[in-house]
Amino acid sequence: APPAAAAAAAGGADSGALAQADASVHGGVQGTHVLCAVPLQAPVWQGLLLMAAYGCSALPLVQSSDSAVVCAIFRSEHTLSVAQSLPHFDLSAPISSVAGSAPDPSAPPFTCRPTDTLHTAMERLSHGKLKRLFVADEAGNLVGVLTVLDVLRYFLTA
Repeated sequence: APPAAAAAAAGGADSGALAQADASVHGGVQGTHVLCAVPLQAPVWQGLLLMAAYGCSALPLVQSSDSAVVCAIFRSEHTLSVAQSLPHFDLSAPISSVAGSAPDPSAPPFTCRPTDTLHTAMERLSHGKLKRLFVADEAGNLVGVLTVLDVLRYFLTA
């Protein structure tokens, strides 16, 4: 049986929700979530466009378009700082100039592993006051997302 964290994140894949993504964006469907990631050097406008198109409040940032290693996160708070800086902010600037990067790239505080227990994932969510954790494999590659609602659904259906 899969660990509880992976089971909580799993759901029926909706093939109709598959992200139409260009070559510089990683995309797919994981459980009930459309999964998109943006490379650190992608322009800010691309992150804003994806957040608006998919109604998400955060995007994982990956090292490059050839790598799905999660190294930072672009959150709705970042979009507010960009909006406050308009019209003087250059939307073609790299998204990393707004989001920064995780203090320890080997273990970003906003990720968990598919093998983590539900208890571990819940601790990480509550300690960081997070709404979601990006699920990364042992190599740090993005493989899914676990939200607080996924955890609640797991308890309600368990």
